[in-house]
Amino acid sequence: MKARDQHKSADKQRATPARKSWLTSFGTLLVVLLIIATSIILFVLRGITNQASSPLSTPPAAGQWVNLDNRYLFSSLEAAPTNPALLYACASPYPQPQQGQSPQYTLLRSDDFGAHWQDLSKQVTLRDFCQFTINPANGNELFVVTAGTPTGGNTPDVLKQSSDGGKTWKTLQSRLQDGQANVTWHVQQLRQVGHDLFGIQWTSPLASNVTQLSTTTPSRLVHSSDEGQTWTPITNPAASITLIVHDYAVNPNDTRTIYEIAGPPPRLSEPGITPGAKTTLMTLYKTTDGGANWQQLLNDILPDSTLQLASAKPTTLFVGEAMSNRALNDTSVPMLSSTAPISFRIRTSTDGGATWQTTLQVQGASGFVHGWFSTIDGQLYALSSANGSNNSTIRRYDPASKQWNDVTKPPQPGDLLAVTPTGTNNGAVFWLRSFVGGKTALYRYVSG
Repeated sequence: MKARDQHKSADKQRATPARKSWLTSFGTLLVVLLIIATSIILFVLRGITNQASSPLSTPPAAGQWVNLDNRYLFSSLEAAPTNPALLYACASPYPQPQQGQSPQYTLLRSDDFGAHWQDLSKQVTLRDFCQFTINPANGNELFVVTAGTPTGGNTPDVLKQSSDGGKTWKTLQSRLQDGQANVTWHVQQLRQVGHDLFGIQWTSPLASNVTQLSTTTPSRLVHSSDEGQTWTPITNPAASITLIVHDYAVNPNDTRTIYEIAGPPPRLSEPGITPGAKTTLMTLYKTTDGGANWQQLLNDILPDSTLQLASAKPTTLFVGEAMSNRALNDTSVPMLSSTAPISFRIRTSTDGGATWQTTLQVQGASGFVHGWFSTIDGQLYALSSANGSNNSTIRRYDPASKQWNDVTKPPQPGDLLAVTPTGTNNGAVFWLRSFVGGKTALYRYVSG
C-alpha cells in the first residue's frame, strides 16, 4: 500500500512539470495569436486610411521661400482635399525638346508638401498635354486626360484613372451621349465634384470640318456619373447653338447648381482692324436645377476670363478678367492710375451671383497680375507687380473685411502657379513658377 502511494506521488510529481510546460506553451501561443490579430487589425485600418489619403505630415516652416525643384516646368499643381501634404502636378522635363517639337508631359506626386517629387511617367504615359482632377473624398484616386496620339488632331483624347495614388492605371473608354454624329471625345478642364466628373467638350472647327453655321456646338459643358465612362451635355437653352463655354464652377454641396462663362465664338477682324476693336463679350450664367433653366448674372465678361468658387463657402464667387483696352466706370476701388483704362479686374459675389463688387483692378500698363486664386473659405490671393519692375507682391483679400493686405514678396519674378491649404486655420501654401536666365524653378512659401 505504501509502495503504491509512493508510485502515485512520483507520477504526480512527473505530471506537474508536464502540465506546467503545456500551460506555458499554450499561454505563449495565445500571446503570439494576439499579436498577430492586433497586427492584422492595424494593417487593415491603415489600409482603409490610405485609401482615403496618404498619412498627414506636419506643414513646413512658415515665412520663408524655398526652391524645391529645377528639373521640371510645372503647368499645374493641386493638393488632395483630404490631405494638404499630398500633391499632384503636371509638368514637362527641362530642358525642353528641340524647337518645333511639342513638350511631353509627366505626372508628378509628392506626399510631403513638395519637398520630394515622384515622377510617374513609368506608371502612366502622357503626351503633349496633361490635365488631372483628384477625388475630393479620396486623395489616392485621380483622373488624368491627355492626347490620344502624339500629334493630337481629330482623335479622341484619353482619360485614365488610378485608385492607388498613381501606382497603377486603367484607360477608360469614354464616349459622348449627345446625339451628334462624328464628334470625338475632347474633354478639357476636367474636375471632379462630389461623385461626378465635369468638363468642357471641345469641337475644333479645323479638325472636325465644323463651321459656325453647323449644328455641331463648338464647346459645351458635359458631365459623367459613372467615373468617366459616359458623358452627357448640360445644355444651356439661354444661349445659341454656337455657344462656347470658357469656364465653369460647380457647387460641391449641390451639383445641380452650376455657373458657366459662355458666349459666341470669337470674331475674326477685318484687315486693318485690331482684334480688340471687335472683342466679343461673354455672359456668366447660373442654373440651380442641373441645366433645365438658366439665368444671366453678368453680360460684360471678356473671353479668356476665369471663374473660381470657394468650395467651403460656395455662394462666394470670383471672376477674373484681362480687360484689354476697355474702360470701366466703377470708381469704388482705388486705381493705380486715374486716367488709364483698366487692364485687369476681379469681381466678387458673396451671394451666389446676385450682387457683385470690384475687389481688384489694375490700370493700363501700370501693373500686371501674374496669377490669382481663391481658397476654399473665400480668401483671395493675387500676385501683382508694377510696370517696369521685377518686384512683385502676393496680396490677400478678405471678403469679410473687404481689405487687401501684403503677404510676401517672391524671391524671383514668376507666376503664381497655385495656392494650396496647410491643414491649419487660415494657412496657405504659395507655389511660384519661375523661369529666369534659362533656368526653371519651383518655389514654395508657407503663410501662417
